[in-house]
Amino acid sequence: MNLENLNLVELSREQSASIDGGGWAEWFATQIVDHWDEIKKGVSDGFKAGSR
Repeated sequence: MNLENLNLVELSREQSASIDGGGWAEWFATQIVDHWDEIKKGVSDGFKAGSR
């Protein structure tokens, strides 16, 4: 089957990973980067509360 006859292109590995969700490690890293300020504040607040 020729994909060009159907006006389609083959996906790259990166595109395929993006569609499939990229795997849990990539998702986890993205969540940390996207929510770093909240994570840092939560850790700081927990440390302060634990040292009282």
